[in-house]
Amino acid sequence: MESAEKFLEIAYGVSRRNKIIPASDISKAIAVAQRDELELYRSYWTYDAGIKDHVAQHHSVRGYRGIYSFDTIVFDIDRKDGTLQQAIERTRAFCEKLKDDWIGEEYIKVFFSGRGFHVTVPDMFGFTPGPSLPETVKATLTTYFEEADPIWYDTSLIRVAGTINKKSEKYKIRITLAELFNCGADEVELMACAPRVLPADENEPYTVQHANKIIPAATAGSTPVARTERRTTDASTIISCVQHMLNQEPQEGQRHENGLRIATAYKRAGVTKEGVTAILKDWAPTMTPREFERITEWAFSANHGFKCSDPVMTKYCDPKCIFYKKKNYQMDVKSASDMEREFCQFIRSDYSERSFDLGEVYSLPQPYLVLPGELVVVTGDTKLGKTAWVQGLVTDLTRLRTTIVNNEITQWLYYRRLVQHAHHMTKDEVVRHYRLQTNSLSSRLSHLTCLTMSTTLSGLRRLVVDTSPHILVIDTTEGIAVDGADENYARERGLFLGLRDMARDMGVIIIAVHHVRKGGVGNGLRDTTTLNLNSPKGASAVVQQADKIIGIEGEQHSSRRVVKSLAARDEGEMELALNFDYDHMTFNQI
Repeated sequence: MESAEKFLEIAYGVSRRNKIIPASDISKAIAVAQRDELELYRSYWTYDAGIKDHVAQHHSVRGYRGIYSFDTIVFDIDRKDGTLQQAIERTRAFCEKLKDDWIGEEYIKVFFSGRGFHVTVPDMFGFTPGPSLPETVKATLTTYFEEADPIWYDTSLIRVAGTINKKSEKYKIRITLAELFNCGADEVELMACAPRVLPADENEPYTVQHANKIIPAATAGSTPVARTERRTTDASTIISCVQHMLNQEPQEGQRHENGLRIATAYKRAGVTKEGVTAILKDWAPTMTPREFERITEWAFSANHGFKCSDPVMTKYCDPKCIFYKKKNYQMDVKSASDMEREFCQFIRSDYSERSFDLGEVYSLPQPYLVLPGELVVVTGDTKLGKTAWVQGLVTDLTRLRTTIVNNEITQWLYYRRLVQHAHHMTKDEVVRHYRLQTNSLSSRLSHLTCLTMSTTLSGLRRLVVDTSPHILVIDTTEGIAVDGADENYARERGLFLGLRDMARDMGVIIIAVHHVRKGGVGNGLRDTTTLNLNSPKGASAVVQQADKIIGIEGEQHSSRRVVKSLAARDEGEMELALNFDYDHMTFNQI
């Protein structure tokens, strides 16, 4: 007699699939996931014993034609691109609909998944287990519950309660209906900082009430059609990432996101809406007509598109793509609503942790803020201490991680001067200290990392990715190579365009030490120190692209320096009178 035992597919992370366990062993898997802080998913369905042989042969649950069953209907209310509070509001409305039209509230359970919500109810339709159960469940639930994301596929996985969501670092937990309707986003996230167990419900067994509303799938009762093997082709050099998406088996939980990117790419290439729909159907034949319609309507309804920096596109990035080097497939065109949303996010974010006010280091009559995404150019005549001033600034801003690209002096000299400033020591004192001791002074510089070599714009981008700094110092711009720019003007223009885009794209403050042009200091025979907007080398490129230009004025034989703002897009005037203490590499305010 065939065993009635039921089986589940589990996955520690969505990519580690095809592990089949008895359904009764799920508590053991949860214990492992909690112990090792692993994400844990389980199949939406339970299977008969035949699933073990199917997975052993095909390395996937896809295409299984044995018996599917399930006990609980799960609805997914995803956060998508909105806020958690918006997801809460949508979940409240969904639960109201269930209570009003479908089932008593005592049978409704709500789970916070770490980003969105899962709402579960008993099988109120009385579905019959069988090979076509996924198609029948999907056809029924998508008809009555369009506001929920369709997750009722034959290969669907759902996150297991009590386990962590690595994206949000929150656990999937159950919350009561009272908590759903009375708590805000912050309170829900606070509850999800650890696994949570609520008392078991003591409800009467549920009696099926909506059996007459089942919508049979088109394939129910018919002979299953064998699925053809996916056709793959070598990706060309044009938008290779989208071709890799098409070549890959659609993954549950990723199909909609990938489908949007496939649709917008082919729309941009001139394919009609009907043609895009045909491409999507060939790629993901199990999606419903409603899903195809939602994707194509979105793709063709406005100027939607995705850039090379999009997190999903990045996963499929290919060096042979013609857009790989410059990452310029999609122009970053923003609608007014896009700009409004991003402005709100910026204003509401605590950007103070990623920005600084020059008033933190010096006494100023008004703030002089430097914000994430800004390019600050520091310029001045030779031998006035441009490098030393910037060194002192970032050394004193200990709360901000800073990466320094030093291409002008040796590493040991650069380090010694950092130590001189940090500890108010002379050159000889630093040397004597290290002749006797191996370390103890670098702890004051723990927020700094340094690269001592020349590099390229693309090399700088990789450096920012690797070190994740708040501030990137380039000392000096002369050491940054610009591909294909032989003429001085073209080089300066390409360099500062690249630095500006890098600062904005990566949300980092870039401080670039830059030389003045020959004859760029002073306004006449009696004025040999004054800087103006024509002073920097390649002045027009600097003025056009920099958000702030700070000049350092003075005479080489004197220790007096004036540090002032030559230009700023959104700040007032700033001028500092300083004394350059060369022995200790410090600038002291007068």
